[in-house]
Amino acid sequence: MKHRIAQIAVLMLLIAFIATPVFANEAPLLRVTFLDVHQGDCILIRSAEKTIMIDAGDDNRNAAQRYIIPYLKKEGIKHIDHAYITHPHRDHFGGFIDLVREFSFGEFVYSNDSEISSDESRDRVDPERGPQDGLIYGQLRELITKKNIPYRRAKMGEMLDWGKGIEAQVLYCDARRDSVENKSDELKTDPNDMSIIIKATVGKVSYLFTGDAGKKPEIDMVALYGEKLKTTVLKSGHHGSKTSSSHAFMDVVVPEYGVISAGKGNSFGHPTPVVLDIYNYHKMKVFRTDIDGHIESFTDGKTIKFVTDNSLIEFAQTPKVIALTANSATIQWTTNKPGTTAVFYGINALTQKKEYDHAVKTHTVTLTGLKPASTYSYKIETRDPREIDKFVTFEGTITTPAGAENTLPKIVSVGVNYDKLYMKHPFKVLVPVANPAEVTASGITLEVYHSAMCPTNLIDKVKFDKLDPKVTVESILPTQIDWLGEVEIIAVLKKGTTIIDTSSIIV
Repeated sequence: MKHRIAQIAVLMLLIAFIATPVFANEAPLLRVTFLDVHQGDCILIRSAEKTIMIDAGDDNRNAAQRYIIPYLKKEGIKHIDHAYITHPHRDHFGGFIDLVREFSFGEFVYSNDSEISSDESRDRVDPERGPQDGLIYGQLRELITKKNIPYRRAKMGEMLDWGKGIEAQVLYCDARRDSVENKSDELKTDPNDMSIIIKATVGKVSYLFTGDAGKKPEIDMVALYGEKLKTTVLKSGHHGSKTSSSHAFMDVVVPEYGVISAGKGNSFGHPTPVVLDIYNYHKMKVFRTDIDGHIESFTDGKTIKFVTDNSLIEFAQTPKVIALTANSATIQWTTNKPGTTAVFYGINALTQKKEYDHAVKTHTVTLTGLKPASTYSYKIETRDPREIDKFVTFEGTITTPAGAENTLPKIVSVGVNYDKLYMKHPFKVLVPVANPAEVTASGITLEVYHSAMCPTNLIDKVKFDKLDPKVTVESILPTQIDWLGEVEIIAVLKKGTTIIDTSSIIV
C-alpha cells in the first residue's frame, strides 16, 4: 500500500511539473513533445506564439485517434500554425488525415518528394511501406485543398517563423531536385533521403529534426554546414535504423541528447543494436518512445529538462554473484532501462570502486585483485545517464574461497602493446594463460571485453583445444578503441560456461 501511495505521489509531481513552468524565473521559451505513436513520428513544438507539428504518425495504426487527438485535447490545442510532412511515407503523414478533419491548420509544408504523382509514389515506395502510400497521400492533399489550407513546398535554407526568440531553418529537403534533368533517374531516390530536416535554436539550446533521413543526406549536410550542425537534441533518423546516424555525422553533430521514435516490439527491429552502440560511443543520452512513452522537453535557452511517461530506473533482476574465484568475483543484474554503474567494495570499508559509463540493461561487473578466504562488502549504484539524480542501489557481501582453484588454468596478466592508446588506433591485447596443474586442461575459452562484459563489447575470444601441464600460452588479440576516455580491458577465462578466472587493466 505504501508503495502504491508513493507511486501516486510521484505521478502527481510529474503532472504538476508538466502543467506548470519548469524554470524558476520564467516560462520555457520552447516546449518540444515527442509523442509515442507506436511505429511512426509525431513531434509537437510550442513557443509562446506558435504551435508546430512535424509528422503525424501512421493512419494504419490509427495514430491520430489513439495517441495524437487525445493529447491535443488534453492540452487544449485546437489550432496548428505550421504542419510539416517530412516525406510521403504513411507512418509520417497518415495521421494528418484525421487531424485535418478535427483541427484547424495555418499551413502545410511538404518535402520535395511529395510532388510526385500517386502512381509514381506507389512505384517507388520502399519495402517497409505498403503499396497504398501514394493513394493515401492523395486523399490527404484533397482534404487540405477542400479546407483551403495553404500547401507549399519546403525550400532548402529557408528560415521559419516559429515565434520570437526561436531560430528555425530548413537545412535539407534535397532542393537539387529542380536541377535533375532526367526525372526517371530522380524517382529512384529513396523518399527517406528527401526528408525535410529542420534545426531549431533557442539561445544555447538546439534541436535537429531529421525525419527518416539516411546517411546520404547526413554526408551532404556535413559538407554543407560543418560545425553548424552541432546540436543539443537529435531526433534520431529513421527510428534508429542502421541506415542513419553515421559516425561521420555524429562526430559533427555532437548531440547531448537523442530521441528515438519507435514502436514497442516493432517488426523492423528499431532501434538497431548497431545504432545504439554508435550512440553509446558518442556519449549521447537516449530517450525512446517505445520505452519512455511521450517524451516532453522544455528549454529556456540556457538549460533543458526532460519529463517522460516512464517509471524510474529499477532492477529487473537483482544482483547475484555468477562466478567466484579466490581473487575475483563476477556480479550480474539487469535494469528496466539502460544505466551506468558504479560498484563500491572493500573488506572493512568500501574503499575500492569500479565504474562503467557504458549504458546497458544487462550489467556484468568483475571485481579483481581480491584476497582469498576474505569477506567483502559491496554496494551497487546504477544510474539513469539522462537524469543522474535517478538511481537504484543494492548492497551485499562476497566471501572468496581459500584458493582451491590453483589446479585450474588462470590468467597471468592483461597487457597492451602501447603505453598510451588513442581512439580508433589499432593495438594488441596480450593475455598469457597458465595451466599450473599436472594434467592437461581442456574446454578452456578466453574472452576479452572492453568497458563491460556484454556481447556488444566483446573484442575477441580464443578457444584452447588443450593446455598442456605446467605451460603458459600467450594470446595476442588485435583490436582498436572506438571509445572516449579511459577504457577497461577485461579478460575472462572459462571452462565450458563457468568463469574460472578474470583479470583487467585500465588503459
